[in-house]
Parts: sequence; structure tokens; C-alpha cells
Amino acid sequence: MKPHRINLRSGGNRLKFYRIMMGIDQPEAAKKLKISRSHLVNLERGNRPIGTWTILTRICNFYNITPMTLVAWYYPKS
Repeated sequence: MKPHRINLRSGGNRLKFYRIMMGIDQPEAAKKLKISRSHLVNLERGNRPIGTWTILTRICNFYNITPMTLVAWYYPKS
């Protein structure tokens, strides 16, 4: 069974925000997330979906956030 793709493009700016708040540069974050730097750049720009649950889980664990946190920035409470 092929894994489902996760499209959280709107969370890109938030990924960059948390990375900067942690004081980590892109190469270091990419290494810890086990993805290429270019993949991280594209995620942060919103040019690429996160992909699989595995990558989403790594991102959430690394930044200590929930998946909803990635999209909540763009969908404030009414």
C-alpha cells in the first residue's frame, strides 16, 4: 500500500518561524529531520507538500508542535 501524501503547504511559513525561533539554520534542521536541505527550503516556501506521515511526524517531534499548529496560523478562530 502506497502512503498517503500530506499537503500542508500553508504550514511552510510556520516551519521557518519555529526553525528560526530555535536558532537553527536550514542545513542543521534538514539533517536532524533526515531530509535534504532543498526539500526543507521547498517546504518552508510552501512549494512542496510535506509528503508522508513519517516526515510529518519527524517535523512535529523536532519542533515540538502538532500538525494542527502548522495550519492554525492561517485559520484563526471565527
